[in-house]
Amino acid sequence: MDCLGPAAGPTTPRLETPLTGGESYGSEVAALALEHLGMTLMPWQVHAISGQLEHDESGDLIHRRSLVSVARQNGKTVALTALVLW
Repeated sequence: MDCLGPAAGPTTPRLETPLTGGESYGSEVAALALEHLGMTLMPWQVHAISGQLEHDESGDLIHRRSLVSVARQNGKTVALTALVLW
């Protein structure tokens, strides 16, 4: 069974802060993870980081605090590593 196929479950959370639909730095983090860490972030990681790094027209972050809760062994450390490196 493919671990990234439909059996892997949803890539969006059950609960999250509503997004404003604005721009995000999330794609920059995903690109940096691929280029410098050699890791392609999973869809849930990109979604979470994109929400965390949503910003206004001035480039200021909209959300100053963030909480991500994911079961063990799902890639939290990889996502955080990419975020810190960015």
